[in-house]
Amino acid sequence: MTGRMGYTMVLAVALAWLAGCQTTRAPRAEVRSVAVTEQTAEGARIEVVVQVHNPNDVALPVRSAAYDVTVDQAGTFTFTDQPPVTLPPRGEQTITLPAAFVRSDEPLVGRPVRVAGRLRYQPPGEIRQLMTDYWIPLPSLSFDRQATLDTFVDE
Repeated sequence: MTGRMGYTMVLAVALAWLAGCQTTRAPRAEVRSVAVTEQTAEGARIEVVVQVHNPNDVALPVRSAAYDVTVDQAGTFTFTDQPPVTLPPRGEQTITLPAAFVRSDEPLVGRPVRVAGRLRYQPPGEIRQLMTDYWIPLPSLSFDRQATLDTFVDE
């Protein structure tokens, strides 16, 4: 191996080996609720509440959230966001993801709903930052839930 291809291969192997030295464990995510928070003649707002647990000793910033909310007979809302959230060390963080549906003559409460998404987070370290700079994707965690739409209950 000579030239640029050889250099690229060596760099890729070194980065993969160094990334394996990280002890960051994947966080866990669970959809806690999916509820209609507002419905008018113009449309409806739904909020998805996701609880994320970080088992690591370091904080993990969430860099993006990409998700779909599909309501039976109302369609699918697809969105990508950059929530200003950091998962605390050995702690939990609640993330609220909004969805909007245009005009519905029938109430959405009680309809089947499916939520599926992915959160990308930034592990610590200079090696991971270098990998990010070279467009190696951040690690992610998925969430998925099928349920029946509830009404919003303010606790």
